[in-house]
Amino acid sequence: MKKQKYLFTTLLALLVTSFSTAQNNIGIEYFSMGEYESAKQIFEKELSQKPAEANYYLGEIAFAQGKLEDAKTYYAKGLSADPEYPLNKVGEGKLLLKTNKNAAEDAFSAALKKNKKSPEVNVAIARAYFENGLLEDAKAKIEDARKYDKKYPGIYILEGDILFKSNPGEAAGRYEQAIYFDSNYVLGYLKSAKVYESIHPALAVEKLQTVIKLNPDYVLAYKYLGQINTSSGHWEDAIAAYQKYFAASTYNVEDITRYASVLYFAKKYDESIKLLEEGLSKEPDNYVLNRLLMYNLADTQQFEKGLPVADKFFSLSNGKEHIGKDYTTYAILLKEAKQFDKALEQYKKAMEVDKESSEIYAEIADLYRASGDNAQAAEAYKKYIELLGENVEAKNYYQLGYYYLNAATNIDSSKVDAAQIKTLSASYLHSADSAFAIVIERLPESYTGYFYRARVNSLLDPDTELGLARPYYEKLVEVLTKKGDDEGSKDMLLESYKYLGYYFYLKEDKHNAINYWEKILSLSPGDSTAIQVLEQLKGKK
Repeated sequence: MKKQKYLFTTLLALLVTSFSTAQNNIGIEYFSMGEYESAKQIFEKELSQKPAEANYYLGEIAFAQGKLEDAKTYYAKGLSADPEYPLNKVGEGKLLLKTNKNAAEDAFSAALKKNKKSPEVNVAIARAYFENGLLEDAKAKIEDARKYDKKYPGIYILEGDILFKSNPGEAAGRYEQAIYFDSNYVLGYLKSAKVYESIHPALAVEKLQTVIKLNPDYVLAYKYLGQINTSSGHWEDAIAAYQKYFAASTYNVEDITRYASVLYFAKKYDESIKLLEEGLSKEPDNYVLNRLLMYNLADTQQFEKGLPVADKFFSLSNGKEHIGKDYTTYAILLKEAKQFDKALEQYKKAMEVDKESSEIYAEIADLYRASGDNAQAAEAYKKYIELLGENVEAKNYYQLGYYYLNAATNIDSSKVDAAQIKTLSASYLHSADSAFAIVIERLPESYTGYFYRARVNSLLDPDTELGLARPYYEKLVEVLTKKGDDEGSKDMLLESYKYLGYYFYLKEDKHNAINYWEKILSLSPGDSTAIQVLEQLKGKK
């Protein structure tokens, strides 16, 4: 990780020199908000200046992380540095609550000996009880703190923390009380923002904006603004906030993960990839970072780079549950590497996770297309259309028809005999015709359905004896000429005129045959076939 740098002006404004005034301390705020690694670095820098306080909070961080022996060491160092600083004694008692409540309360009594009326010490003891599951004892100690100074904001912060999981609304009320008693109390705004983040995002943003007004360089506020805007899908606002947060270089790998995610969803792939590579240089086996890099590389069609990343990501699973997108992204990368069987395995896994996901069937259809199996592509796409239900569009039926048309014209003769080829081809062509008929029904003014029904029926009637394609080519001409773009539709018009000219030629309808072959010459004056046919029809040699 880059060397952590903290804004000097922020520290100068917020760091305090005595226990009794240690309220708006950036290290305490980071710790209280669960930003343990950042808080740890701050307090490690303060060890020479304020060893008792710094060791206490380093002990608290270790306790929160479940490193009880480390916590014990820090508290002891703090007591050694200043036996009069009471909070390390509270920390000692906090550890003792796990095994010996009487000894713990002796430690609390020692901390209170010269600080009985200190709301800070009473609240610290209350928190020690709370974090050891002794809620009634915690509440009693909170009342002691309130008795000595009901305006102390730390009381309401702890009450809010106690209520946070069970009753967020009540927790928010307690945090508001902390702000009421001290309008500059940054922790109150931060805690409020975390509560409101899920229930009232706009209010959470307002709280964070207040913190920024109090201190424009308070980078943690920008981090939380980034998180809130991410949750609400406001990618650009999230990016703007993260840019300010990252500019201070106080970020960690978890922050990189969040920011890179926002950049990915905002389709800022190059920036996301750059950030992910920075994160992976610090934690090469980070599961989420590898996942996001895989997504980015697949979406930017960097398939050769993406496949080894995907291989690594899945090797890091260790029993972790995958989401459907993990499997489908891996499948795409495998498909591009022409590892079709392996890709299909991944799609099957995706279907187990997302049983009702229609998009998976569309992707499977494309996989079969890429492998040359258009019949299977059509069957998968048919399932996709079924799952779309009322959301199905004309373009979906066009794609289904196109798969069936390709299946009819690309049957592997090494696998089936000639009779089977004819039967299968006819079956696929009839399915294609049905699909293109729906395209016409839904888009009667578009040439697409008529053009492909004409081609399909021409294949069903290869000798043009029945004229199956005639009505569709005639309608195609009508639609295209109404459109008035002869140049853009020239090839389709030529195809139509040639079919119709030939059809009427076979039917010995000289008038209509001449009409269509002349139309061909008007579009393509040098067409040798048209010239020869017209010479024959007009009796010329």
